[in-house]
Amino acid sequence: MRNAATFTNVSYVLPENVENNELFIVEEEAHHLSSVIRKKKGDIVTATDGKGNNYSCIIKSVDRKKVWAGILERFENSGEPKFKLSLGMALIRKERFEFALEKCTELGITKIVPLSTKNTSLPVASFRKVRCQKLLISAVKQCCRSRLPELDDPMSVVGCLGKESGVKLIADERFDSQFSDQIIKEKLIDAGSATVLVGPEGGFSEEEVNEAVENGAVPFGLGTRRLRAETAAIIVVGLILRMSGELG
Repeated sequence: MRNAATFTNVSYVLPENVENNELFIVEEEAHHLSSVIRKKKGDIVTATDGKGNNYSCIIKSVDRKKVWAGILERFENSGEPKFKLSLGMALIRKERFEFALEKCTELGITKIVPLSTKNTSLPVASFRKVRCQKLLISAVKQCCRSRLPELDDPMSVVGCLGKESGVKLIADERFDSQFSDQIIKEKLIDAGSATVLVGPEGGFSEEEVNEAVENGAVPFGLGTRRLRAETAAIIVVGLILRMSGELG
């Protein structure tokens, strides 16, 4: 059996287009297979349904609008972390927000909650969920994952923490990182899931941090240097997954 990391040119297949031992890849994904990388009948390709399954397939027919393939082998939850990490990410400038989502998906995030905060630089109406979903599909294909991260609609800090279970954390520059690193390590021992909140460029307001703590979140810092929001999100996700044993 191949390791997930050996998959190349992964395509996305809609879950409803997988039936028995066959699947249909359509629209942009079919165009990419047929016209960009020029796959043909008899070629072996890999597809993911974003629901926890990767498929090794042999193409039976191909054109620009639909690729029909027979399933040779199914790989369940390949590339997926056992530790479930949700990221509450403040809405920031579009390209930076999308960059953070892409990289955190590659690292292994399992859920993303856009946050509307007091210092958020963009209105909630600017959030483009369909566009972000496409970006997540691309990131999942890139890193050979098999499950798309769940993407929520924007909500407040309290709203996010109220929906989530497991360890709850909030990154804030007002807290000492050395002390809190030890707390986080202790919290993550034997934990199966966590939620971490990362604020906008101006940080969370004091009221938001207090509300988060009242809702069970442990605050922690990231050292003496001020980081961009997207940089902080990527570092935080990497650190937590490392501490949980998922990276390295």
